[in-house]
Amino acid sequence: MTFLKRLFQILISLMLVAILGMAGIALFVDPNDYKSMIEQKISEQTGRHLTIKGPITWKWSPILSLHLEEVQLDNLPPQKDKLFSAKAMQVEMNWESVVTQKIALHLNLKGVETQYLPTSADIEANLKHDAPYLIINGLKVNLKDNGNVGGNFKINLEKMNPQTLTLEGDFLGKNLKADKIKLDEIKGKISAKEGLVNITPMELKIAQSVQHATLQADLRGKVPKYVLTQEGRGFEVKHLLALFDVKDKLEGKTNLKTNLSASGNNLASIRSSLSGQVEIEMGDGKFHGMNVITLLKTTQSGIYNLAATIAKKQNFNLKTGASALSEEWKSNTSGDNFTPFKSVKALILINNGLVKNSDLAITHPEYGVTGQGTANLVSEVIDYHASVLLKNNPYPADDKIGNYLYTTPLSIKVQGTFQDPLVRPDLKTYKDNAMRYVQKNVVEKMVQKKIENTVEKIMNKAVKKEGNEKIQKTLGNILDKIKKK
Repeated sequence: MTFLKRLFQILISLMLVAILGMAGIALFVDPNDYKSMIEQKISEQTGRHLTIKGPITWKWSPILSLHLEEVQLDNLPPQKDKLFSAKAMQVEMNWESVVTQKIALHLNLKGVETQYLPTSADIEANLKHDAPYLIINGLKVNLKDNGNVGGNFKINLEKMNPQTLTLEGDFLGKNLKADKIKLDEIKGKISAKEGLVNITPMELKIAQSVQHATLQADLRGKVPKYVLTQEGRGFEVKHLLALFDVKDKLEGKTNLKTNLSASGNNLASIRSSLSGQVEIEMGDGKFHGMNVITLLKTTQSGIYNLAATIAKKQNFNLKTGASALSEEWKSNTSGDNFTPFKSVKALILINNGLVKNSDLAITHPEYGVTGQGTANLVSEVIDYHASVLLKNNPYPADDKIGNYLYTTPLSIKVQGTFQDPLVRPDLKTYKDNAMRYVQKNVVEKMVQKKIENTVEKIMNKAVKKEGNEKIQKTLGNILDKIKKK
């Protein structure tokens, strides 16, 4: 904002120089002969060094006009850094402004470069001074290959420091780009009073979605504080993820609602202080890269068949069987495989840059998922764990192995970094636990069968030998108990 105040001072100074020239010598004197004098006067008035490398032309009819080329504004020593440069600058003022002493300028800048803009730009605006305010109407900033921004603002020139900033206005930006992110449109109203800035309402059109937001920036202290709210409904999440080079991972209609706060003078401190919550709801989508349903069904079917083979005492190599299951798993976690879902819900809590979630719920007619874990915004490390459980159990109630498989969830770990997240179903643990249960169950069945046969033999012998009905009844009760186990 200080830069804007200095620029306005320079424009006024330039027009004063032009007025003096017009007063008596405009028709007889070349203004280029007075570059050094103009530069010195600007420096005295603004505390900045102005360099005019190109030609100067002025006109006095029908309006007062001053045109400069190759203009550069620098800080005075010891900084000496460039604040602003323009390939061409044209300032126009109606003679009525001169007579009434109410300054109103039309500014047109070409090829502007400044630390306050991401790229070179052309700028056009109408400026009016109504002490203590600078009124900017019809502002147009065309950024080279990066879209355009416009707006209307009323700024208190006496309160330009961040801690006292006072202004109001509205803005509209279209086709804005920052790195690979493109913002189709952003518009809103801004107001600031004594360093407390509010942008509300604000609407963003991005990645084929419409997001509604508000932003508050408290600049009154040494460290700025920010509060952001956002809500977007019914947008396709894959388009938003594609802006961050996350492609072919996730799709689905999404509702997103955020309420966040942070403080800091740079991105690192804002990340480490970020706190608040994010609510996510998604519907009728897909997770790409893995078919969890087929994966789990194949695994369960394979283990169940192994159990049947073992129970029949057929020759079987357990290591070979496990290897075959692993190959089935690989075929279901590669290529164009995907897992469909009906709905996804999660509440994400953030405290000083640490993201936590404990209530992930994914639903589908054939399976369900629950999950919990953390992500660190500073280190960008992910540690998340989810459990998948199939629905529609096809096994009868008395099938212990089948029911064990269907009621035992498959654990999925999401670890790594934001740039390289690793999604790994813990198939080995699932398979090992299931095989232990199968072996135990098969052994129990074999032992039970052996006991049944032995008891029957004893009972038959006892009955034949003794003919004692009491012994027969007792042994019969024992056999019934064994069979029920």
